[in-house]
Amino acid sequence: MHRRLSAAPWWCAVLHAFGAIGTVVFLRGGSEAGGDVGERAAWLAAHPAQWRTGWLIWMAAAMSLLAFYAWWAARVPRRAAVVALVVAAAGLICDFAGESIFIGWMPAPGGSLYRTASLLTGGAGNGLYTLAGILLTLVTPGMPSFLRGWAWLVWASGAALTLATIADLPAAVIASSAALMALFIPWVVVTGMRLR
Repeated sequence: MHRRLSAAPWWCAVLHAFGAIGTVVFLRGGSEAGGDVGERAAWLAAHPAQWRTGWLIWMAAAMSLLAFYAWWAARVPRRAAVVALVVAAAGLICDFAGESIFIGWMPAPGGSLYRTASLLTGGAGNGLYTLAGILLTLVTPGMPSFLRGWAWLVWASGAALTLATIADLPAAVIASSAALMALFIPWVVVTGMRLR
């Protein structure tokens, strides 16, 4: 299992980079960055394939995150690893539920189903991923101090995204998402090189 997961950090970084790019290319017009609710709804009606493609990319990125956490968990005490992976798996379930709503129903921005999907993916899913990352950071022996400090910036950005989603603050969702990806993607690469 350990050998099969050896490429997990690289896949996680690449797929999250694709997700970040996909957000701008495929999702922006229907997301919080796309203007007012009416403009976003019109964009969604005109670009359903684009919208669905963007969310499918994020689903692949979410699976790569779980694989990265499994790779990381092989380097920490077993009990803590199991707890962190259960938390991350719960995050994946919430994330997939929200993204499935976005893909399957394409709810209108501003509606209750759109809000439910946002809370599932940006609130519960992201919040549980962040908690799993915090747990793994706390129990990782020998993590270099610069990498541990960088991890806390990543998790602070993840917590900010969760809180912004719950509070329904679109500008804060955009800012915290951008900060999270800018910090997380290179951190995964460096972690993959340093925690062998």
